[in-house]
Amino acid sequence: MILLPRAVRVYVATQPVNLRKTYDGLSNVSLRSLVQIAVTVWNAVVVDDFHGTQHVAETRKHIAKGLPPEGRDLMLSIYDSFVQVKREDFADDPRMVASFEVLVDGPEQIRLRAAATVLPPKP
Repeated sequence: MILLPRAVRVYVATQPVNLRKTYDGLSNVSLRSLVQIAVTVWNAVVVDDFHGTQHVAETRKHIAKGLPPEGRDLMLSIYDSFVQVKREDFADDPRMVASFEVLVDGPEQIRLRAAATVLPPKP
């Protein structure tokens, strides 16, 4: 199971959000948390698809348990969408995100720096 660190807060939008237009109201910690969720989903899919495990389902259950009822369905829908995009558009990409950094140079200047690694073959 892939667990989110305790320091990661999960924020659920109740309507579509354009992060570029609303960045002024979003802290660097919140932005980093959003990227952490995407990275967690990506890595869970990589582990499942290349090693035949159940990380995607286990991580989904873990996330659902930690969410308040009013945001749970929306967050799980986003989670499922991330899984679908990874499997449909990036199915043959075996890289896992080993680390990332969100760099903010201003409201319109948000960059993501990431380092990737490939899982060793299953023994």
